[in-house]
Amino acid sequence: MAFLNIHTHHPCPEGEYTIPSYGIHPWDVTDQWREQVSVLRETLQSLPSETRYFIGECGLDKLTSASYQNQLSAFEAQIDLANQFRRPLIIHCVRAVDDLLRLRKKARTPWVFHGFRGNPQQMQQLLRAGIDISFGFRFNEESAMQCPAEHLFLETDEGRRDSEGKSDNSIAPLYATIASLRDISKEALMTQTVTNASRLFF
Repeated sequence: MAFLNIHTHHPCPEGEYTIPSYGIHPWDVTDQWREQVSVLRETLQSLPSETRYFIGECGLDKLTSASYQNQLSAFEAQIDLANQFRRPLIIHCVRAVDDLLRLRKKARTPWVFHGFRGNPQQMQQLLRAGIDISFGFRFNEESAMQCPAEHLFLETDEGRRDSEGKSDNSIAPLYATIASLRDISKEALMTQTVTNASRLFF
């Protein structure tokens, strides 16, 4: 079985794979967000109906220079696209959880909060709203240990650099680390994340 990397911006090494995503990152939202959404819609319409993909990463980020109001509008539009095309969302959220949870009520498809670094209390808030959790290389150990198995994913996102400064996108070390923390086998964790991903696509 190959390692599932639920979210990455780089090609996966041999023995690993990801599920593609298409969306407007909150950092990239402009005043022309309607046109951006229109282009995204055309891209999604061009994909074969049986294709598995996420919409995203999309969401809200109060630390970026992009207009927050435009971010809200673009995010809502992508929620609508997810509902229309029946695809899950990969969520980027920085200091905007209240708005995220408010908009979650409009969704009819699963969401995965990527790169979660928060504490267990923050995680439980997301889980209660029906949002799954994805951990990258930087994470809160208590959260990674307590996350319900059926709502857990792993990712490399932008990857990391090895001791020689070379880019390393392999997710295998993260599986080993999280499996050890949770006191399960790496193979069991691999099986669980694949099962979880299958559920996202109804």
